Amino acid sequence: MLLRQRAIVEGGRTLCYLCAFTYDLSLHSANEEERKKHLNTIELLTPIVKAWCTDMGFNSIVSSIQTYGGYGYTKDYPVEQYLRDAKIASIYEGTNGIQALDFVGRKMRMEEGQVFMSWLERHTDFIENNRENALLTSECKILEKHIGLLVEAALKMAELGKAGEKKAAIVNAYPFLMAFGHITISGLLLEQALIASQKLENSSISAADKKFYNNKIKTAKFFTHHILPEARAYLSNVTSDDRSCLEFDFS
Repeated sequence: MLLRQRAIVEGGRTLCYLCAFTYDLSLHSANEEERKKHLNTIELLTPIVKAWCTDMGFNSIVSSIQTYGGYGYTKDYPVEQYLRDAKIASIYEGTNGIQALDFVGRKMRMEEGQVFMSWLERHTDFIENNRENALLTSECKILEKHIGLLVEAALKMAELGKAGEKKAAIVNAYPFLMAFGHITISGLLLEQALIASQKLENSSISAADKKFYNNKIKTAKFFTHHILPEARAYLSNVTSDDRSCLEFDFS
């Protein structure tokens, strides 16, 4: 439970820091083409930062309370306050359901889907370059499989939209956003793991740094093996032919 919290927090921070850096590039890159490319990336990832980080962050605090046992529910420890304070983040600036609708309805369709596919290429290129790396072989295979499932689900939504079934196409927008977030975070943490492994090749690093880099690798592996697989369940919602939620009589 503690490592799950760590993986979620480190993954969310990674995405936030990357977006902040990309935003700077969208303002200060040398040419207009580069600035536009980085701005498009920001547009695509903003709903993920908003929705994935706030919901997963809230869930990590739920786990924190659970690790304390009954004490976690009392004011003797700060986590009960964190839980109440964090909930509003998933409502601010458009609730997370709206963020999901924006993601599948607008952001994924930017430049006829090229921005979406370009982002996935970041991860597929990483996999291609590191699938023979003994440290990350297993993780690259897992990530590659989930990217394939994501693309399959995206095509299913596109087909429904083209067929005029717009509600069916977007009804599972939130699960799709969460799956995309899981895959993105896994990819970014594996990038960190690769950098950490390279740092460990320096025999002169301190014991503290060695521990830090080793834990970066372990965190990335944990996320990929134990959190990323949740994306498969999210995507099964998207590819399901069930229409019960659209047919239910709420009157």
